[in-house]
Amino acid sequence: IIQQLESERLRYPQFFDDFLKLLPGNLWLTNLTTIGQANPLVMTVNMDVTALDNYAIADLIANLETSQIFSDVDLGSISMSHSAAGDTMGFHVSTNYKKADSASNANKK
Repeated sequence: IIQQLESERLRYPQFFDDFLKLLPGNLWLTNLTTIGQANPLVMTVNMDVTALDNYAIADLIANLETSQIFSDVDLGSISMSHSAAGDTMGFHVSTNYKKADSASNANKK
């Protein structure tokens, strides 16, 4: 049990370190959940995101798809919101994250 706890203690710090490198600056997360898989190195990541423009959405999806640690990227429907502050787009993304072995592999392929 101690070995299992020790091997998993850096899972989320590593995940967020890898993920934040791929996140464009003109969007933000409104919700993020993770689900562990049978393989302890893999987890499913679901996120609700708000973006300022189409380019931010395209950049996020391209960054996830070309990374070596995210796979099966699925973009949900995009909804447009209008407010006095400006227009925003909300959408959902599902993907699988595979824990990097030793060094961070968030770089693009």
